[in-house]
Amino acid sequence: MRLILRIILLAGISFFASSVMPWWNIVLVGFVIAALIPGNAFGCFVSGFLGGGILWLGYAWKVDTETDSIMSTKIVELIPMINDVTSLLILSAIIGGIAAGFGMLAGNSFRRIFQKKKTSGLYHS
Repeated sequence: MRLILRIILLAGISFFASSVMPWWNIVLVGFVIAALIPGNAFGCFVSGFLGGGILWLGYAWKVDTETDSIMSTKIVELIPMINDVTSLLILSAIIGGIAAGFGMLAGNSFRRIFQKKKTSGLYHS
């Protein structure tokens, strides 16, 4: 349930923050969300990757359809490893997902610094 909550919060807040902040706002938003909502490292990275990837895929698709793929086709011509516009959109989503995932991973690690470690064992008092 927290995974879905983190995905929705990341995509929603980053969507609105992108109107006043640069592209890397998704990293900062992911950091804050993961610092506030507890979870394990893998879950935080996955929620950041999915939330950021979905958001960047939506942005890339919106820009691509609004400009009739003019810019996308020129970028595809410049990068020989990419065959078509769809691959470019997917690559954009992967880059956004990785950025958001590492932002959430850093936020989760930051939160864990301040957590008190549980001492359990036979010889601990």
